[in-house]
Amino acid sequence: MRARVAVLGKKEIILGNWEEGDAPLAVQTASDARTEGLVRRFSNLGIYSQKAETQILNGRLSSGVKTNTTKEPGRFRKTPKQYQVLNMLHHEMIQEHPTSRKEIDFHFKPGDVVEIEMYTSLKKGTTHTFSGMCVQRRQNGYDTSIVLRNTEKDGLVIRRIFPIYSPWFKGLRILQRFTKFKKPHLDLLEHNFPDIWNPEEVHERLEVIKQDIIDKRKHMILVQELKKAALIKSKMLSRAEE
Repeated sequence: MRARVAVLGKKEIILGNWEEGDAPLAVQTASDARTEGLVRRFSNLGIYSQKAETQILNGRLSSGVKTNTTKEPGRFRKTPKQYQVLNMLHHEMIQEHPTSRKEIDFHFKPGDVVEIEMYTSLKKGTTHTFSGMCVQRRQNGYDTSIVLRNTEKDGLVIRRIFPIYSPWFKGLRILQRFTKFKKPHLDLLEHNFPDIWNPEEVHERLEVIKQDIIDKRKHMILVQELKKAALIKSKMLSRAEE
């Protein structure tokens, strides 16, 4: 074919030319529209591969293969960031953990009453259960943990932290779900009201407390009015005696 010629100032530059199906590797793998013009002007750049369709790793380090743009120029795998590598490691560790079985329902939220089964001895396989209300769920990948709150008969409040993906963790079962409450009520329940285990009752208890406060204020106002009336009456009596 006839070579293309471009005039740059007073110099004539011979531009490279090729068939549609026989483009250089740099043009085939280019993601920048300016690459073709540069390769036509500087033909020696055509041997170098460029970035093409970027593909993020599918959440697993095992899917991370080396990029080979000479054999597969249209496939380019982007190098993951540091936080992405940590997320992939957490994902693989969670998938390999026994508690990632499908029969365990982890779709619970703070406010639900759950029962946890933990191993007391990994060699013997003995277990014990602990039930309570989930007051907090600390979501942190493989280090995810939950805080359970339970109350003894004498009013002692017990709060325990359980890591979900621990080798001592065997299973979890949801006993009861509560939905008609707000998060501030759950925070009040965590630090106050040891005799209440249902977060839906916190609102009623707050209304009772508010009413008690109103009644006490009314009682104090009445007492002050009675004291003033008694003082005025005593002054009137002392003047009458004079």
